[in-house]
Amino acid sequence: MAAANSPRIVLHVGAPKTASTYLQRRLRADPSHLRKHGIYLPVLPVVAEMAGNAKLLATALSRRPSLTFQRAFPQIDVSTLDPARLVTELLQDWRPDSESVVLSAENFRPNHARRLRDLLPKTVPCVVVLFVRRQDRSVVPSRLVRSLRGVARCVRKLQDRVLR
Repeated sequence: MAAANSPRIVLHVGAPKTASTYLQRRLRADPSHLRKHGIYLPVLPVVAEMAGNAKLLATALSRRPSLTFQRAFPQIDVSTLDPARLVTELLQDWRPDSESVVLSAENFRPNHARRLRDLLPKTVPCVVVLFVRRQDRSVVPSRLVRSLRGVARCVRKLQDRVLR
């Protein structure tokens, strides 16, 4: 089914280590092509170089910028951000009768859900897309395991030298 045949708001919640940044960059690679197919991906100029198009909205809702956000946008005072104004800006060029809109941010949180629903138009369905990853296969444990193996090799070499 084409997006234009069933307009909706799609909230993409990018959990850590689920390729969210890759997905966001791919979506932003050719927004005019997506728009021709009924998918609108708005971008706020102030954070255009950021991968997630709704990261500023998520930051405004949480009132706690990530360290990455603070480093990338030291000029933005999070305490002055108004989520309602940001939603208005994000949706100002959206055609809800013929397009779906995608809002994507890694830092959307479960406690944002009610406030987001209150801020977003209720004339079209809202769908939440969340990618998850098994934690036992995440990058952190595999790095830890490699590090521990390296330490074990060093200890074995040291033992070999001492016992000679």
